[in-house]
Amino acid sequence: MRDRFYQFSWRPRPPSMLSEAQLKEIARNLRKFSEKYAKEDDVLMAQVHRSFIHCPSKQMHMHHLLQHLRPTVLTSKQDF
Repeated sequence: MRDRFYQFSWRPRPPSMLSEAQLKEIARNLRKFSEKYAKEDDVLMAQVHRSFIHCPSKQMHMHHLLQHLRPTVLTSKQDF
């Protein structure tokens, strides 16, 4: 197999549609952009974390409500 493997080349990339000035501007502001998006990521992760934390408490709350409502529903069914 190795004797038939002569060359491995990647396909060529197309030329960039940005000018050299735009590429330099992006490179210069890369840290600012990455900090901005890192903060947005942190906010989103905090929201997801809070939703996972509150999910069991919501379920527990619903469970307690159902436990308290069950006797009233059962007594109302017996009246019919």
